[in-house]
Order: sequence, then C-alpha cells, then structure tokens
Amino acid sequence: MNSKNNDMTLLSPILNRICLLVITGLFIMMGCISCDDDKVTAKEPVVRYYGTLMSDTTKTANQVANGIKCVSLTVSWNSFEPTEGVISDHYAQGIEQKIASFKKDSALIVLDFGLHYPPAWMTSLQNSRFVNQFGDAYVL
Repeated sequence: MNSKNNDMTLLSPILNRICLLVITGLFIMMGCISCDDDKVTAKEPVVRYYGTLMSDTTKTANQVANGIKCVSLTVSWNSFEPTEGVISDHYAQGIEQKIASFKKDSALIVLDFGLHYPPAWMTSLQNSRFVNQFGDAYVL
C-alpha cells in the first residue's frame, strides 16, 4: 500500500497540471479568459445567442423564456416577387405579421433572404442563370 500511495503522490502534480490545462482550455473556448503574452487574465464572458430555424410564432414566447432568443425568418424571393417588379401584398403582410409576433415575444429576428430560390420569371431574362456558392451555374 505504501508504494501505491507513493505512486499517487508522484502522479498528483501531473494530474493537477493536466486538469488545470483542460479547465483553462475550456474557459478559453467559452471566452471567459484570454491568454496573452503568457498571462492568463479573466474577461467578461462572451454573450451567446441561441435560436431556431424555420421558427414558429406559436412557440416563440416559450423559447425566449427558456433562453432561445433568436428566430430565423425566411423571406423567399420567389414568393415575395412572383412576377417581375410586382410584390405579393399577401406574402408581405404575412411576413409583417410574423415580425410583429416575434417582436411581441422579445425575440431577436434574423432575416433569411431566400435568394437561393429565385422566382420563375428570372429564366425569361436574357442570359439568366443561377450560380451557387460553389460557382456551379444552372439554367433555370
């Protein structure tokens, strides 16, 4: 038993250093401390916002109360402007209602402009094509 105690005593400083490094690494990743010029200093924690995609106005109040403060609202170009130069009043009013509902529940709104779904009239434009984020061109 004496040798086990001696082994643990020998490992104790090593384990303490490993634990300290792991904990320091976690605090750095969480943004609670910073390391500059071999000095570790405390700083204000980073504010993080959590949110939902395809957000539902009927669930927003409960989500905000539980710390999920951001909502994503897609404004689809093909629904917003189905005909060139003509805005769909019905679709725009629906978006306005969702924004009002999200604001009423104190949610932070992130607008997602659905540009990846262009309206059908785009194909009638001369030399029109859709190019994705990878540079691949598609004829619509």
